[in-house]
Amino acid sequence: LSNVLIVCGNHFDSTSTESKDVQPYGISDAVVLNLKPLDQSAVQEIVVKELKIDPSAVDQHKLMSIVKAVYSRSQGNPFLVEQTIQFLVDREVVQVINGVCTISEAHLSRWVNKASDSDLANVVQRMDRFDYSLRMVLRYASVVGMTFDLEAIAELTKIPIEPLKTIAQKLEQAKFIQILPKSGSKTICCFKDSTIKDAIYQILPSKEKKKIHSLIAKLMMLTDTHTDWNWKSVIGKHLDLSGETDLSTQLTISSADVAQLQGEKAHALEQLLQAFEQTTPRIPEMDKLNVLYLVHKISLSSMWCEKWEQANYFSLWTINLLEDFKVNISRNYQVPCSTFGVFTKKMDKT
Repeated sequence: LSNVLIVCGNHFDSTSTESKDVQPYGISDAVVLNLKPLDQSAVQEIVVKELKIDPSAVDQHKLMSIVKAVYSRSQGNPFLVEQTIQFLVDREVVQVINGVCTISEAHLSRWVNKASDSDLANVVQRMDRFDYSLRMVLRYASVVGMTFDLEAIAELTKIPIEPLKTIAQKLEQAKFIQILPKSGSKTICCFKDSTIKDAIYQILPSKEKKKIHSLIAKLMMLTDTHTDWNWKSVIGKHLDLSGETDLSTQLTISSADVAQLQGEKAHALEQLLQAFEQTTPRIPEMDKLNVLYLVHKISLSSMWCEKWEQANYFSLWTINLLEDFKVNISRNYQVPCSTFGVFTKKMDKT
């Protein structure tokens, strides 16, 4: 019995602010490995490998739709990544024939963008039996995500924690959610299945979704430590979905800055590209200085990540922006045009 390896696993909810330093009970000299979730690029590698996809022979838009969906539903958990991929194969969203992967566009659109009609009908029918408080908790929880803590739901819904625990027990008995082992002072729950969460989220009116996303973002901002880039990123996503795009972009860029300072170059670039995606529809109306600021940051971040073609694309865009409005800047800020000319030439040589 001297050669026994004991492995203890523990999952932390993304909204939890509890310390992540966990020592397994009753085990002395235990080594704690704090495993971070995979980023989207790592998930893409697993998708390509598991499905035996030739990246050069598949539509890149469809491939990225699959990757983003797997990443969103697994939250970067390696085990859930593999389970989600298997689910895609079982549901014939993707098919692997003779080692070649094909993606069903019809199935992909239905699975990625919404729950199926049968899933919706089933969830709505089951929810109709619940009283108002149970339905409200499910609505708020579906916006929070696959996992959520009751303390956060209590803050959002203003339902006292003890009655809320009773509600959670009823929802667990109805097989909507599962109450997980207690983590510190938090009572963590998760939906039994992603289709349940997706169906509840889908039937919410757009106005109510935006309101709940906004409330979640404000609650998370109260506990923002300014040192967790992933925390800022989640806040930014909720703000974006609430319609507060400008503030969302600011938070996403801030998340990238924190990630960069912590040496997480790939995460920093991912956040900047997300901010760019948020602002793309509004670029014609945006202040060009703000566009220049974001585009230049992406070009530098791309170089740090050795994404040379992408770096070149955004660097040229930066130069073109300088050329386009250097006269206006010199007029507004009393800066000689020659200053921008020299700067532009230096960037061009670089």
